[in-house]
Amino acid sequence: MKKRIGYICLLVGFLLIGCTFLSHRVENVMMTQAVVRTLKGSNVILPDSVLFKDSGMPVMYAAEEGLGWNIGLRADEVPSRVYEVLGDGRLQLDSAYMDLVYTASREPIVGQRINRLDADKRETGPDQYLVIYSNGIPKKHELPSDLSLVKRSDSVMLLDAAEAKRPFMEHEVKGKFDSIWGLQWKIYSLTDLRLLVGSLPLIALAAVLAVIPVMLFLLGACLPPKITDRGMMFRFHMGFGILALAGVIVLINAIQLPFSLMPTDMIFQWEHYTAELQTAMAALEQVGDTTIGALYAQKQTEAVLILGAGGVALIITLAVSVALYKKTS
Repeated sequence: MKKRIGYICLLVGFLLIGCTFLSHRVENVMMTQAVVRTLKGSNVILPDSVLFKDSGMPVMYAAEEGLGWNIGLRADEVPSRVYEVLGDGRLQLDSAYMDLVYTASREPIVGQRINRLDADKRETGPDQYLVIYSNGIPKKHELPSDLSLVKRSDSVMLLDAAEAKRPFMEHEVKGKFDSIWGLQWKIYSLTDLRLLVGSLPLIALAAVLAVIPVMLFLLGACLPPKITDRGMMFRFHMGFGILALAGVIVLINAIQLPFSLMPTDMIFQWEHYTAELQTAMAALEQVGDTTIGALYAQKQTEAVLILGAGGVALIITLAVSVALYKKTS
């Protein structure tokens, strides 16, 4: 009976520790990354690209420190009455004393916590941008000077960016196309798409390492006392559980999910990732680029193989447990 209680304690401890690390990681990954600049003065002139324009009416956001339970830097909407649209791609604020969100990994949600990035310390490197227009590429279209055209179709462009900033922020890149704001369009970073696809095997492996010990602990807790009182099997399960927990923690921190492809509500919205990947791969096929599709097929196969190997590993550990029981009987 003591071993049964031990199994229950192992199960509870495994779940508590694993969920603690997972929740901490999820909080960091889901947090909106934002470039925030402090404004102080009067008659401040700003580029109108600071406005977020994809959700309807243009919105400007400020960053404010929360109080009490809402401690941390949080997004707040700037009332439209405090600024004037000059009509030449600029805005004017009569008086500006605020921390303004210049750009973000996704449009901030009022009251939601954001992570302030130092604009001068952001990494840069080569990337490619996939630009998708719902109603076709505009006839009057000028590319930004730091982007070059690789391929195009009637509604899709693949662009090269030699010095792309990381993390990728769709709002920031759209701001380069100041003459075509208001269109129904979407921009993807191919680097972010590769990061998401490359994470599939790691996610599968983390799931395997989390499920096997839980199944073993549940089995040990449900077995009759004459079996659970056998010390060798308990020690085997405890050692396996500790190693699996360490592996889960390492994998949770190793999985890199790009900020630009995160859902707004919950990180486990698998249909969101599937829809994003399908949209991007369909657009890439229009310009004759199948690299992401091929990588997705490869990583998906690897993930399935890992899940299958996990099922085999579970069967083997159960067989070893039975063998240890018979040895000590």
